[in-house]
Amino acid sequence: FWLSGFSSGEAGEKFGQVYRAVFGENLQKVDWLNILKEATEASIIEHLGDTIYKIHPALPWYLRQQLSKQHPARVASELEKKLLNFYALLANDYEQTLISNAEMAMFVLKVEELNFLQNLRLAEHYQEWAYAQAILQALGEGYKRLGRKPEFKSLRERALYQIGTNLRDVKAKG
Repeated sequence: FWLSGFSSGEAGEKFGQVYRAVFGENLQKVDWLNILKEATEASIIEHLGDTIYKIHPALPWYLRQQLSKQHPARVASELEKKLLNFYALLANDYEQTLISNAEMAMFVLKVEELNFLQNLRLAEHYQEWAYAQAILQALGEGYKRLGRKPEFKSLRERALYQIGTNLRDVKAKG
C-alpha cells in the first residue's frame, strides 16, 4: 500500500519527515483506507480493486494550489522531489514485476502511466537523470509490450536532447 508507506515514512524516514512537515501528522494504513472510502463515496476517486484507486484529473492541480497557499514554495518543491523519488522507486519495482507478474505490471502501467509521465517531466525539470532513467526504462518496457514503440522513441529522444549525446556533455550532467 504505497500511500501509507509514503506518508508514514515506511519507504524511508525522509518521506515521513517531509510529509509530517507539510501536513502536521503521518497517517497509517487504516486512516488512509477510511479517507479513500470517503473520497470514493464523494466521487473524487474511483476504486479499481483491492487497494488501487484512480484520482480525478483535477485533484492534483487543486491540491497543489491549496498546498501553495499554506506553505512556502520550497516546501512544496521538497515534497514534489520526494514524490519524484517515490515514482522512480515505483518504476524500478514495476520493471521487476514485469518479470514475475507481467499482467499485474501492465495493469499498474495503465493506472500510473500519467503519473509516470508527469514525474518524468519533473525529473527532467530538476535534472534528476537517474530518476528519469528509471521511469523511462519502465515506461519503455511497458510501451514495447503494448506495441507503443513510437511513443517510447519520442520520450527517449526528448531525454537525449536534454542530456546530450556527446560523452563530455553527458558526464557533465552526471
